[in-house]
Amino acid sequence: MIEEYYFAKSVSDALFFLKENQGQARIIAGGTDLLLDLADEKKHAAKLVDITHISELAEITVEENFMRIGAAVTHTQITRSPHIQKHFPALAAASGKVGSLQIRNISTLVGNIINAQPAADGAVALSALDARIEMMSEGSLSTLPLDDAYLGTGKSAVNSQAQLVTGVII
Repeated sequence: MIEEYYFAKSVSDALFFLKENQGQARIIAGGTDLLLDLADEKKHAAKLVDITHISELAEITVEENFMRIGAAVTHTQITRSPHIQKHFPALAAASGKVGSLQIRNISTLVGNIINAQPAADGAVALSALDARIEMMSEGSLSTLPLDDAYLGTGKSAVNSQAQLVTGVII
């Protein structure tokens, strides 16, 4: 049962909330899979920290040599992004195939990765693009090749009770 639903104001705020709640809190953005897993008791959390109000995590940014997709970017945003359509059409197409329109409007690409399911359309396209995930934990930023984020079906190398994936780098 969820006791608290907290809207983080910044990445450091979200990480502080996780640390303060020592394994009792989880990161949530779309939550389309997480909420089902919590209801089915496949995962446990007394508190959720929502990252959707952190503006830098809800953006797609284009740099000279890479594109960064924030952790709170939805599949619909990816499908509609002119930059992704132009440079990574397979990712735009894959994100357009995720669930229904209602699911695509809520679910996030990073959530698709963290859920670690082999049929994750967006994650499969990212694997082909040799993407990396960017994550924060206790003040340090690190990157991890996308393929290394999977430890098996439904098992992620990211601990969403202590780490925050801030985005995907392509």
